[in-house]
Amino acid sequence: MNNRILVLHGPNLNWRQIDGLILSALDDKLKAAAESMKAELKIVQSNHEGVLVDTLYAQRDWAMAAVICPTSLGLNCYSLLEAVKLFGKPVIEVVLDPRLSAGSLLKPVVERQFVGQGAEGYLQALRQLAGKSAKTLGTPSASGPGRAVKSAEKPAEVASKTLGRRAAGVEDKKAAGAKKTMGGSRDTGEGGGGAHQTQSITRALVRQKIADRLSGKVSPAGLATWARTQWQLVQRGAPAESGQREKLEDALQTLLLSATPAAGVRDEHLIDLMAQLDGP
Repeated sequence: MNNRILVLHGPNLNWRQIDGLILSALDDKLKAAAESMKAELKIVQSNHEGVLVDTLYAQRDWAMAAVICPTSLGLNCYSLLEAVKLFGKPVIEVVLDPRLSAGSLLKPVVERQFVGQGAEGYLQALRQLAGKSAKTLGTPSASGPGRAVKSAEKPAEVASKTLGRRAAGVEDKKAAGAKKTMGGSRDTGEGGGGAHQTQSITRALVRQKIADRLSGKVSPAGLATWARTQWQLVQRGAPAESGQREKLEDALQTLLLSATPAAGVRDEHLIDLMAQLDGP
């Protein structure tokens, strides 16, 4: 079969039900659906992040795409995040609990999220991936990485959008505009948009944003949105303070989770982070 899809179930799905289905029943449903789509599945469930990472590596030549439901692991799965980027093929994330969607570390690197749809989220992901030929899997994604698709969105609308990496022409345009759009940190304020960049991403800028959050000038959600935008820019090669790129990446990852209660990032943690950024 041309469509070979890897399905990874995260922690605790082996002893919980999804839409009334135990995991083995859900897997049978997915296999039946895949067969009707002329797709081949390999399904792995693990309560350990390392197993999921090893599976992505072991199946990297076999699989054309992957569906991952990391459950609560999505909030701190740094190794899995790196593995998804190295996998280099379309990956769709299934998020069972809508409260975990925004805080998922995988959101910036997956093609799409299906949020709060249970078993149907898995089926939607399979339809999206199995419906693409080897050629269309390499075309641009209409939505960009990590766009959450909730139950209100119609399947026909979802299916009409393409997956994969940006086409070469788009990359050329992006490179041509890099000096204009990625010359430094954006002054994004609460929503992460706003004025064009006027400076590189620096420790001082991050400390100021944390100070604005602690003083109430920026909401927790606003800080997290800003941090996600800056983290994505750093990942794409935006200018960052010399010798501090790794520290800035770590700090921004912490901040993008700061509005997620399950992450447990409290004000005292933000104060400690400011102190760390003030160091060498």
